[in-house]
Amino acid sequence: MKQSKSVAKLSVGIARRCITPPRPVFQSGYERSAKSEGIYQQLHARALVLEDAKRDRIAILTAELLDFSQPLVDTIKAGVKKRLGLDESQMLLSASHTHCGPVVDDQISHLYPEVDMEYVRWLGQTCIDTICDAAQELKPVTAQFATGVAVFGINRRRPDLPDCPMLPNPSGRCDPEVAILKLAQPGGDPVAILFSYACHPTVMGGQIIGGDYPGHAQLQLEMEFPGANAMFLAGCFGDVRPRMINAKGSFSSGSVDDVRAMGRELSLAVIAGLTGTVRDVTGPLLHRIETVQLPYQKPLTRAEFKKVVKRDQGYEGKWAKAMLARLKKDGKLPTSRPATVQVLGIGPFRLVAFNDEMCVGYQLKVKKGLAPAPALVAGYCGCLRSYVPTADLIPQGGYEVRTNIHLYLEPAPLALKTEKILISTALRLAGAKRGNI
Repeated sequence: MKQSKSVAKLSVGIARRCITPPRPVFQSGYERSAKSEGIYQQLHARALVLEDAKRDRIAILTAELLDFSQPLVDTIKAGVKKRLGLDESQMLLSASHTHCGPVVDDQISHLYPEVDMEYVRWLGQTCIDTICDAAQELKPVTAQFATGVAVFGINRRRPDLPDCPMLPNPSGRCDPEVAILKLAQPGGDPVAILFSYACHPTVMGGQIIGGDYPGHAQLQLEMEFPGANAMFLAGCFGDVRPRMINAKGSFSSGSVDDVRAMGRELSLAVIAGLTGTVRDVTGPLLHRIETVQLPYQKPLTRAEFKKVVKRDQGYEGKWAKAMLARLKKDGKLPTSRPATVQVLGIGPFRLVAFNDEMCVGYQLKVKKGLAPAPALVAGYCGCLRSYVPTADLIPQGGYEVRTNIHLYLEPAPLALKTEKILISTALRLAGAKRGNI
């Protein structure tokens, strides 16, 4: 009797495409009044498709962008579903959150003079093609988890000062751990290296396109491991940024040389991690996704919004005008907004992904809740809607709690129970409460 062909426990395919805009565009992340004037680093979309012994599949796409809009997420996932048959839970879209990439989010177009929608349409199709390219040729691999250490991130909240300004806080929360997932061929050569660190990619500003320190770290690793995809997943770094500090004690922007230095430091942290204790996590795949509702605090009244409009002509005044317009149109403001929690698994390994700008406390708490299981926790996966502070930060105020809502046009800050909703959902989807990791 003819025996059936054996199936590898785990197989992977990879692909990579350049997504640098072919013409000058407005850039995301900082307020800019002019289009880009050059390129210091090419931008890329990188993808992998994993398949286990039961033919179950997951796809991961990392892109050097500030964020994804909901229409862009919908376009990519619909296109991949049509061509590969993968459902929403099987696809993870991760933006590196570079502040030197193109504007792609037409939902916050009020922040920018122009969104190049022709480029956005091309980008959506390119991301679809990159994922589908990765599915063409799968190779047997083992999955290994390791951790490294990087220390150039510093907390940016000073709750000891009035209004909790954005200033360096050496005693504030950070996570120096670099989480690493290596997918290697039987001979040991890596096919893909996924890595994550919790620090804002805000070394560079200006009018030049590039991927900031994560982009350079990826290029460095791909030089060290020819033929492999090095894929950065943004950590929960909403309240952490690079330790670029001037003589007055304030944050400062850096140069291309600074980008290269921090990128090199992160790439060396990954390499060092892979030479240390490495845990085999090869096993069946898991994929789960859930949309939850995050409650808002009580919004201002119409009269209070009108007072803001009178006293402020900047972002806060524009926000108040937008809220008054929503009240006029709908008669009320929403009491909550959606957020996505996604979990991918390989054997005992868990990748927990949130869509928003998550503060670092979420990363620390999810990893603690999953311990001793190996875990990588990411933000900026899917459509970014606003910052999400942990419950202890909310009474302190500050940008991540309150003033960011003026930019994102949220009706009010998030409520205290937001943290409980997100953490409990993440741990439940990861299987922590059932003890089956």
